[in-house]
Amino acid sequence: MESAALDAEFIGRRLSVEDSVSVGSEGECVFGFSVAGYVTDFIISCTSVACALVVICKQRSLDKYSPGVLVIRAFSASAMFYGVAFLSGGLAHMWIGIYHSQGEMEAFTMGAENSGWIWTWLVAVTTTPSIYTCGLGMVLPYSMRAVWKPALALVAFVVAAVEAYLVFNTELLKLWSGAPNLLVSLLASLIISIWACCRACGGEIGMPAIAAGSGTILAAWLQQLFVPAGCRDQCAADFDTLCPYPKDFNQNAVFHVILLVGIIVQFVGVMQRTQSELYTE
Repeated sequence: MESAALDAEFIGRRLSVEDSVSVGSEGECVFGFSVAGYVTDFIISCTSVACALVVICKQRSLDKYSPGVLVIRAFSASAMFYGVAFLSGGLAHMWIGIYHSQGEMEAFTMGAENSGWIWTWLVAVTTTPSIYTCGLGMVLPYSMRAVWKPALALVAFVVAAVEAYLVFNTELLKLWSGAPNLLVSLLASLIISIWACCRACGGEIGMPAIAAGSGTILAAWLQQLFVPAGCRDQCAADFDTLCPYPKDFNQNAVFHVILLVGIIVQFVGVMQRTQSELYTE
Protein backbone atom coordinates (compact mmCIF):
# COMPACT_ATOMS: atom_id res chain seq x y z
CA MET A 1 0.00 0.00 0.00
CA GLU A 2 1.34 3.36 -0.60
CA SER A 3 -0.15 3.47 2.45
CA ALA A 4 -0.12 1.27 3.84
CA ALA A 5 0.56 2.30 3.14
CA LEU A 6 -1.12 2.82 2.58
CA ASP A 7 -0.72 5.23 4.61
CA ALA A 8 1.58 7.73 6.09
CA GLU A 9 3.25 8.66 2.84
CA PHE A 10 0.70 11.36 2.13
CA ILE A 11 1.37 13.68 5.03
CA GLY A 12 1.09 17.30 4.04
CA ARG A 13 0.47 16.82 0.33
CA ARG A 14 -2.15 15.68 -2.18
CA LEU A 15 -2.37 11.93 -2.38
CA SER A 16 -1.95 11.90 -6.14
CA VAL A 17 1.51 13.40 -6.25
CA GLU A 18 3.19 10.25 -5.06
CA ASP A 19 2.83 8.93 -8.58
CA SER A 20 4.88 10.34 -11.41
CA VAL A 21 3.83 13.40 -13.33
CA SER A 22 5.15 15.33 -16.29
CA VAL A 23 4.79 18.86 -17.58
CA GLY A 24 2.35 19.26 -20.44
CA SER A 25 2.90 21.28 -23.57
CA GLU A 26 0.99 24.23 -22.11
CA GLY A 27 2.90 24.20 -18.86
CA GLU A 28 0.25 22.45 -16.82
CA CYS A 29 0.95 19.46 -14.63
CA VAL A 30 -0.20 16.32 -16.42
CA PHE A 31 -0.60 13.16 -14.40
CA GLY A 32 1.16 10.00 -15.49
CA PHE A 33 1.00 7.55 -12.60
CA SER A 34 3.88 5.27 -11.76
CA VAL A 35 2.92 1.65 -12.23
CA ALA A 36 5.67 0.64 -9.78
CA GLY A 37 3.85 2.42 -6.95
CA TYR A 38 0.67 0.38 -6.89
CA VAL A 39 2.18 -2.81 -8.34
CA THR A 40 4.52 -3.04 -5.34
CA ASP A 41 1.45 -2.49 -3.14
CA PHE A 42 -0.12 -5.58 -4.69
CA ILE A 43 3.10 -7.58 -4.40
CA ILE A 44 3.26 -6.85 -0.67
CA SER A 45 -0.37 -7.86 -0.30
CA CYS A 46 0.04 -11.19 -2.11
CA THR A 47 3.34 -12.03 -0.43
CA SER A 48 2.02 -11.26 3.06
CA VAL A 49 -1.10 -13.38 2.63
CA ALA A 50 0.98 -16.25 1.23
CA CYS A 51 3.34 -16.08 4.23
CA ALA A 52 0.40 -16.01 6.63
CA LEU A 53 -1.24 -19.04 5.02
CA VAL A 54 1.98 -21.06 5.15
CA VAL A 55 2.43 -20.26 8.84
CA ILE A 56 -1.21 -21.00 9.65
CA CYS A 57 -0.97 -24.41 8.00
CA LYS A 58 2.22 -25.21 9.88
CA GLN A 59 0.90 -24.21 13.31
CA ARG A 60 -2.14 -26.50 13.22
CA SER A 61 -0.14 -29.38 14.64
CA LEU A 62 1.31 -27.34 17.52
CA ASP A 63 0.12 -27.06 21.09
CA LYS A 64 -2.10 -23.97 21.05
CA TYR A 65 -0.93 -23.01 24.55
CA SER A 66 2.75 -22.98 23.63
CA PRO A 67 4.52 -19.59 23.89
CA GLY A 68 5.94 -20.21 20.44
CA VAL A 69 2.45 -20.47 18.97
CA LEU A 70 1.74 -16.93 20.16
CA VAL A 71 4.66 -15.68 18.04
CA ILE A 72 3.36 -17.63 15.05
CA ARG A 73 -0.22 -16.42 15.44
CA ALA A 74 0.84 -12.82 15.93
CA PHE A 75 2.84 -12.89 12.71
CA SER A 76 0.06 -14.55 10.72
CA ALA A 77 -2.49 -11.97 11.94
CA SER A 78 -0.10 -9.11 11.16
CA ALA A 79 0.60 -10.53 7.69
CA MET A 80 -3.11 -10.87 6.94
CA PHE A 81 -3.65 -7.22 7.85
CA TYR A 82 -0.71 -6.32 5.59
CA GLY A 83 -2.55 -8.12 2.80
CA VAL A 84 -5.80 -6.23 3.30
CA ALA A 85 -4.22 -2.81 3.89
CA PHE A 86 -1.84 -2.87 0.94
CA LEU A 87 -4.39 -4.34 -1.45
CA SER A 88 -6.79 -1.53 -0.52
CA GLY A 89 -4.08 1.12 -0.72
CA GLY A 90 -2.95 -0.13 -4.11
CA LEU A 91 -6.51 -0.04 -5.43
CA ALA A 92 -6.93 3.52 -4.15
CA HIS A 93 -3.78 4.68 -5.92
CA MET A 94 -4.64 2.87 -9.13
CA TRP A 95 -8.11 4.42 -9.01
CA ILE A 96 -6.63 7.91 -8.63
CA GLY A 97 -4.35 7.16 -11.55
CA ILE A 98 -7.30 6.22 -13.72
CA TYR A 99 -9.02 9.53 -12.92
CA HIS A 100 -5.97 11.50 -13.94
CA SER A 101 -5.31 9.46 -17.07
CA GLN A 102 -8.81 10.48 -18.17
CA GLY A 103 -8.06 14.14 -17.54
CA GLU A 104 -10.12 14.29 -14.35
CA MET A 105 -9.27 15.04 -10.71
CA GLU A 106 -10.03 12.86 -7.75
CA ALA A 107 -12.52 14.24 -5.22
CA PHE A 108 -11.76 14.46 -1.51
CA THR A 109 -15.37 14.56 -0.34
CA MET A 110 -17.38 11.40 0.21
CA GLY A 111 -20.22 11.04 -2.27
CA ALA A 112 -18.80 13.50 -4.79
CA GLU A 113 -17.96 12.52 -8.34
CA ASN A 114 -14.60 10.69 -8.56
CA SER A 115 -14.61 9.97 -4.82
CA GLY A 116 -14.82 6.19 -5.12
CA TRP A 117 -11.12 5.81 -4.29
CA ILE A 118 -11.77 7.14 -0.78
CA TRP A 119 -13.59 3.96 0.25
CA THR A 120 -10.63 1.72 -0.54
CA TRP A 121 -8.31 4.24 1.10
CA LEU A 122 -10.53 4.12 4.21
CA VAL A 123 -10.03 0.35 4.43
CA ALA A 124 -6.27 0.80 4.01
CA VAL A 125 -5.77 3.36 6.76
CA THR A 126 -8.11 1.70 9.25
CA THR A 127 -6.49 -1.74 8.95
CA THR A 128 -2.89 -0.53 9.05
CA PRO A 129 -2.81 -0.02 12.87
CA SER A 130 -3.65 -3.70 13.38
CA ILE A 131 -0.58 -4.71 11.37
CA TYR A 132 1.71 -3.38 14.04
CA THR A 133 -0.35 -4.02 17.15
CA CYS A 134 -0.58 -7.67 16.08
CA GLY A 135 3.12 -7.64 15.27
CA LEU A 136 3.92 -6.61 18.82
CA GLY A 137 2.47 -9.94 19.91
CA MET A 138 5.54 -11.66 18.48
CA VAL A 139 7.79 -10.22 21.18
CA LEU A 140 5.71 -9.19 24.20
CA PRO A 141 5.84 -11.51 27.26
CA TYR A 142 3.58 -14.53 26.97
CA SER A 143 2.86 -14.48 30.70
CA MET A 144 1.35 -10.98 30.44
CA ARG A 145 -0.80 -11.60 27.36
CA ALA A 146 -4.01 -11.08 29.36
CA VAL A 147 -2.90 -7.47 29.88
CA TRP A 148 -1.33 -6.42 26.61
CA LYS A 149 -3.72 -8.14 24.17
CA PRO A 150 -6.76 -5.98 25.08
CA ALA A 151 -4.50 -2.92 25.40
CA LEU A 152 -3.16 -3.36 21.87
CA ALA A 153 -6.65 -4.00 20.53
CA LEU A 154 -7.75 -0.70 22.08
CA VAL A 155 -4.79 1.15 20.54
CA ALA A 156 -5.59 -0.28 17.10
CA PHE A 157 -9.23 0.73 17.46
CA VAL A 158 -8.44 4.29 18.57
CA VAL A 159 -5.91 4.88 15.79
CA ALA A 160 -8.29 3.41 13.20
CA ALA A 161 -11.08 5.67 14.50
CA VAL A 162 -8.84 8.73 14.20
CA GLU A 163 -7.86 7.75 10.67
CA ALA A 164 -11.52 7.26 9.75
CA TYR A 165 -12.32 10.73 11.07
CA LEU A 166 -9.54 12.21 8.93
CA VAL A 167 -10.84 10.43 5.84
CA PHE A 168 -14.36 11.80 6.30
CA ASN A 169 -13.07 15.37 6.69
CA THR A 170 -12.15 16.83 3.29
CA GLU A 171 -9.40 19.18 4.43
CA LEU A 172 -7.89 16.79 6.97
CA LEU A 173 -7.90 13.99 4.38
CA LYS A 174 -5.71 16.09 2.08
CA LEU A 175 -3.24 17.05 4.78
CA TRP A 176 -3.07 14.45 7.55
CA SER A 177 -4.49 11.12 6.42
CA GLY A 178 -1.90 8.50 7.34
CA ALA A 179 -0.05 10.57 9.93
CA PRO A 180 -1.33 8.55 12.94
CA ASN A 181 -0.38 5.34 11.15
CA LEU A 182 3.12 6.65 10.53
CA LEU A 183 3.63 7.33 14.23
CA VAL A 184 2.23 3.96 15.31
CA SER A 185 4.24 2.09 12.69
CA LEU A 186 7.50 3.76 13.68
CA LEU A 187 6.97 3.22 17.40
CA ALA A 188 5.76 -0.37 17.09
CA SER A 189 8.56 -1.34 14.68
CA LEU A 190 11.12 0.14 17.05
CA ILE A 191 9.70 -1.76 20.04
CA ILE A 192 9.53 -5.03 18.12
CA SER A 193 13.12 -4.61 16.92
CA ILE A 194 14.50 -3.89 20.40
CA TRP A 195 12.49 -6.56 22.19
CA ALA A 196 13.28 -9.18 19.55
CA CYS A 197 16.98 -8.37 19.90
CA CYS A 198 16.73 -8.87 23.66
CA ARG A 199 15.00 -12.21 23.21
CA ALA A 200 17.53 -13.21 20.53
CA CYS A 201 20.30 -12.57 23.04
CA GLY A 202 18.49 -14.99 25.33
CA GLY A 203 18.85 -17.70 22.71
CA GLU A 204 15.27 -17.85 21.42
CA ILE A 205 15.13 -19.54 18.04
CA GLY A 206 13.84 -17.35 15.23
CA MET A 207 14.20 -14.08 17.13
CA PRO A 208 17.40 -12.93 15.33
CA ALA A 209 15.58 -13.02 11.98
CA ILE A 210 12.46 -11.41 13.48
CA ALA A 211 14.64 -8.64 14.89
CA ALA A 212 16.39 -8.15 11.54
CA GLY A 213 13.07 -8.10 9.69
CA SER A 214 11.56 -5.63 12.14
CA GLY A 215 14.63 -3.41 11.84
CA THR A 216 14.25 -3.46 8.07
CA ILE A 217 10.57 -2.49 8.38
CA LEU A 218 11.58 0.34 10.74
CA ALA A 219 14.12 1.50 8.14
CA ALA A 220 11.36 1.53 5.52
CA TRP A 221 9.19 3.84 7.62
CA LEU A 222 12.16 6.06 8.44
CA GLN A 223 12.84 6.32 4.71
CA GLN A 224 9.33 7.69 4.25
CA LEU A 225 9.71 10.06 7.18
CA PHE A 226 12.87 11.61 5.74
CA VAL A 227 11.93 11.80 2.05
CA PRO A 228 13.50 15.03 0.70
CA ALA A 229 11.06 17.92 0.38
CA GLY A 230 11.90 18.14 -3.32
CA CYS A 231 10.21 14.78 -3.89
CA ARG A 232 6.86 16.07 -2.67
CA ASP A 233 6.07 18.12 -5.77
CA GLN A 234 6.68 16.06 -8.87
CA CYS A 235 5.29 18.88 -11.00
CA ALA A 236 8.22 21.13 -10.11
CA ALA A 237 10.55 22.02 -12.98
CA ASP A 238 13.60 21.18 -10.85
CA PHE A 239 12.18 17.89 -9.53
CA ASP A 240 14.93 15.77 -11.10
CA THR A 241 17.55 17.90 -9.35
CA LEU A 242 15.89 18.03 -5.93
CA CYS A 243 14.66 14.42 -5.66
CA PRO A 244 17.05 11.43 -5.72
CA TYR A 245 14.26 9.03 -6.69
CA PRO A 246 13.27 8.51 -10.33
CA LYS A 247 9.66 9.29 -11.28
CA ASP A 248 9.08 5.80 -12.62
CA PHE A 249 10.20 4.22 -9.33
CA ASN A 250 9.62 6.91 -6.75
CA GLN A 251 10.11 7.03 -2.99
CA ASN A 252 6.95 5.02 -2.34
CA ALA A 253 7.98 2.15 -4.58
CA VAL A 254 11.36 2.09 -2.81
CA PHE A 255 9.53 2.12 0.53
CA HIS A 256 7.49 -0.88 -0.56
CA VAL A 257 10.56 -2.86 -1.62
CA ILE A 258 12.31 -2.27 1.72
CA LEU A 259 9.11 -3.15 3.58
CA LEU A 260 8.69 -6.33 1.54
CA VAL A 261 12.23 -7.45 2.42
CA GLY A 262 11.46 -6.89 6.11
CA ILE A 263 8.28 -8.95 5.95
CA ILE A 264 10.06 -11.84 4.24
CA VAL A 265 12.91 -11.81 6.79
CA GLN A 266 10.35 -11.84 9.61
CA PHE A 267 8.67 -14.79 7.91
CA VAL A 268 11.98 -16.67 7.87
CA GLY A 269 12.31 -16.13 11.63
CA VAL A 270 8.76 -17.29 12.29
CA MET A 271 9.32 -20.42 10.19
CA GLN A 272 12.48 -21.15 12.17
CA ARG A 273 10.45 -20.85 15.34
CA THR A 274 7.71 -23.06 13.89
CA GLN A 275 10.18 -25.79 12.93
CA SER A 276 11.67 -25.61 16.41
CA GLU A 277 8.26 -26.06 18.01
CA LEU A 278 7.50 -29.03 15.75
CA TYR A 279 10.87 -30.61 16.56
CA THR A 280 10.43 -30.34 20.34
CA GLU A 281 6.93 -31.86 20.39
